[in-house]
Amino acid sequence: EKYLKTTIHGVSSGMADYSMILVNSRHPPTHMTQHHLNLCCSFGIPTIIVFTKTDGCPEHAMKTSKDELFKLLRAPDVGRRPFAIRKEADIATCIGKLNSLAPVIDTSCVTGDGLNLLRKLLFSLPKRRRHEKKVNRAFEFLVEDIFNVPGVGAVVSGFVNAGELTVGSHCNVYVGPTDDGSFIKTVAKSAHIARINTAHVTSGQSACLAFALKKEDRLKLRRGMVVLKESPSSTRHFDAEICVLKGEGTTIRQSYQAYVHILNVRQSAFARNIEIVNTN
Repeated sequence: EKYLKTTIHGVSSGMADYSMILVNSRHPPTHMTQHHLNLCCSFGIPTIIVFTKTDGCPEHAMKTSKDELFKLLRAPDVGRRPFAIRKEADIATCIGKLNSLAPVIDTSCVTGDGLNLLRKLLFSLPKRRRHEKKVNRAFEFLVEDIFNVPGVGAVVSGFVNAGELTVGSHCNVYVGPTDDGSFIKTVAKSAHIARINTAHVTSGQSACLAFALKKEDRLKLRRGMVVLKESPSSTRHFDAEICVLKGEGTTIRQSYQAYVHILNVRQSAFARNIEIVNTN
């Protein structure tokens, strides 16, 4: 629970294909298990359930844990049907239906039961996100971290969400938005992927970019910014469609302030106007 905010940021910005939730078979699932399930479902990430410590687990404890978890999975806000995987043929059955099914595997690290099935399931999962399809879009780089490297200057690390970029002395890019909503025009001098120098980055890659920035502009950089090729514009207001999964006893009304996670952006925002679309 202490790291829930970090977990939400990781799920939001990590571009995850699948999620795997580990459940102790000797204890019923906790409220954090429910939080993680709701989180994965709200981001549309298919979930695999792995029951651990099945060796020497009393049958009644195992049954209680499974019943509790299946109740969470079948809840209307999650809407996944549990599907027990007992043999290899079950893996082929559920692979194409992971948006509606939740594969459940019993494992034990002591006896090794179920580990081969789990390995086979993980190796047979298809790739969900096709970043190569976004190569033809305008260049968009999501800034996740900022460094000041002696002798190089300002360096940002992050993820190329769309398009492609060839760095060099003539490569002009826009970094921002800054506190006043403007973007800083600069030159992307060089790029690194996995500590190897490269001249070209493309969508789907995690990379580092070095900028030719003055000291005062360097101080304006912060996490959650974007690097774009074309001159952009920023906004302080946006429309959002919100689905409330599980209330924590707070009243959401006009001027309600919340912490918003959108991809790599973490920012507090408040509701200027609320309109109820559907109460189901």
